[in-house]
Amino acid sequence: MINHSNKLSVCMISSGFPVLKGDNSGIFIKKLVDHFREEINLKILVPSHREKFSILSNSFTLIRVKYFFRRWENLFYSARGLPQEIIHNPLILWKFPFFIASMTLYTLKHSKNVNLIHAHWLPMGLFCILPKILWGKPVVITIRGSDVNRMNYHRIDKFIASIVFKFCDVAVVVSKSFERQLNSKYPFLKVVYIPNGIDVISTNQILKGNKNEAFTILYVGNLVQEKGLLDLKWAIEKLLEKELKVNITFIGNGDLKKIIVEWSIKYPDRIFVMGTIPHENVISIMRRSDILVLPSYSEGRPNVVVEAMANYLPVLGTNISGISEIIENGKSGLLFSPGDKEELYNLLESCIKGCVPLVEYAKNAFEWIKKEGYSWRQTADAYSKLYQSLI
Repeated sequence: MINHSNKLSVCMISSGFPVLKGDNSGIFIKKLVDHFREEINLKILVPSHREKFSILSNSFTLIRVKYFFRRWENLFYSARGLPQEIIHNPLILWKFPFFIASMTLYTLKHSKNVNLIHAHWLPMGLFCILPKILWGKPVVITIRGSDVNRMNYHRIDKFIASIVFKFCDVAVVVSKSFERQLNSKYPFLKVVYIPNGIDVISTNQILKGNKNEAFTILYVGNLVQEKGLLDLKWAIEKLLEKELKVNITFIGNGDLKKIIVEWSIKYPDRIFVMGTIPHENVISIMRRSDILVLPSYSEGRPNVVVEAMANYLPVLGTNISGISEIIENGKSGLLFSPGDKEELYNLLESCIKGCVPLVEYAKNAFEWIKKEGYSWRQTADAYSKLYQSLI
């Protein structure tokens, strides 16, 4: 039976969630659900992990979707992401039929008595189709940057999208550019823009006037080629060869971590590789840095950029849709052409030499955040309002 209490009952499914301490996989989903108000009764289905889940919460029920023996449940939670994990380790594909069968059964079981289903990421929308047909449940799917990028270049993802979008009631996007793309390609689809939130801070929480001995650059994200890491490495190497005082910290994991670590041995006092660390530690490092660099070839609405802006950290990013819609070049940050190593190098050199008004950019970015940015509570309330409109 449907839940007849005053609470809205939601079954959420996701392929990523921070199930272990210090894990940042799907951290934005955790932040979203932590800010739902008490009128939502939420259960979240996530793939099992070979390690015991260490996350506990009074605001939601986390359900481990078991699909094999515990020690072999390693399909998800890879730093490089599932598509890249399959490319680098295709032998894991034999586990997929077990996961698909298990997730289908779990979703059917746990969606029968709820008001609606909410899936994060395009492939997870496939598991909402049977409950939609059998139980008539409204379906919400949140589409993120990786989904849209793969839909543009991979036939199988286009095929998945064509199926999922026929059965979902609403597709939520985190970027205005994605909203325009989906409205253009799928005119029958109802698309709603709800950006990820940020942790609201006050100006007196921010460490102003960094007094670093060297200009301190920060990179936060997956250490993969698609993020432009090799372009950044080239630019930093050139700066160090000119004996400019510059440090760089890499936070994240991925295929290129080994290359970055080996490179750091050459400059032990200049290059620091930290791997994945708790989110609060990332924010602390942001407040001690001079600039965030994000040289990605494609992005959604990158939370790391918004969080940097909220912490008075200037941003240097690529001039792509997900970044350019929140950074105004020459006013609230700096943009360069994706893949242009020389331009990246020249901009960094100008920043190091003090030729760029970074403090002014940081102030303008912070003011934009206050005016336009969402808090996580605002984001959660926007989803709650959407849920209510569907039942």
